[in-house]
Amino acid sequence: MIEAVTFDFWATLYRDPYDGERSVMRCESWADLLNEKGHPVTVEAILVAFQETTRRFHQLWLGEQQCFPPSEATDYTLNALSIDASAEDRKRLTALLEETVLATPPILVDGVREVLSQIAGRYRLGVVSDTGYSPGRSLRKIMDRDGILEYFQALAFSDETGRSKPQPIQFMTTLNALGVQPERSAHIGDLMGTDILGAKNLGIRAVLFNGVNDKHEDTGLADAVISDMRELPPLLERW
Repeated sequence: MIEAVTFDFWATLYRDPYDGERSVMRCESWADLLNEKGHPVTVEAILVAFQETTRRFHQLWLGEQQCFPPSEATDYTLNALSIDASAEDRKRLTALLEETVLATPPILVDGVREVLSQIAGRYRLGVVSDTGYSPGRSLRKIMDRDGILEYFQALAFSDETGRSKPQPIQFMTTLNALGVQPERSAHIGDLMGTDILGAKNLGIRAVLFNGVNDKHEDTGLADAVISDMRELPPLLERW
C-alpha cells in the first residue's frame, strides 16, 4: 500500500513560462546595482557571464549531483565578469538572484490543486526538488501564496540538502520526515535521470509526468507515465 506521495516542483507541480523573462530581469537588476557601486558593466556582459554560470550549474547538477547555491552562483558570475564586489554587495546580488522568481512566479500545472486536495487526506505528501537560482525558501513562498503549501508535510530542496537527485539524500530527507519507507511511497517527476532513476534506485514507485516537459520518453524504467495530473489518484488507488 502507498502511504506517501512526493512531487518534483518544476514541470510537475509548476510550469514556468517566464524563465527567459526572469533571466533578463536578473541581468538588468545586477547591472543597476553594479553600476551604482562603481563597477561599469553592461546587461549584455552579465548575460554572457550568466551563461557560463548556467553551464557550471548543469555540470554540477547532472554531472556530479551537487547543489550550486545562489551564493556560489554569484561568486562564479562575478569572477567571470572580473568584478571584485564587497561582501555586502555580494549578499545583495544573491538576493536579487533568489527573489526575482517572486516577481515572475511559475504557474500551477492544471489539475494540481484539485489533485492535492483529493489525495491529501489519504496520503502523506512531500516535495523532492532540485533548485537553481531560486532556492527552496522562495519556492515555499510561491506554494504558500498559491494555497498548496498546507498540503505538504515535508519538503526537500537541493540548496538545503546540498545534493541533487538522483542522490538518495534528496528523497530520504522527505521520506524520513514523513515517517514512510521507500517501498510504501511514490514519486512524481518529469526527468528520467533524476526523478525516475533516483526513485527506482530506492525502491520507490516512480511516475513520469510529461504534461509539461514532454522531451523525456519512458525507457521502461518508470512504473507509470501520466500526461495529466488528474490521472494520478486512480493510479495510486490501483497500487
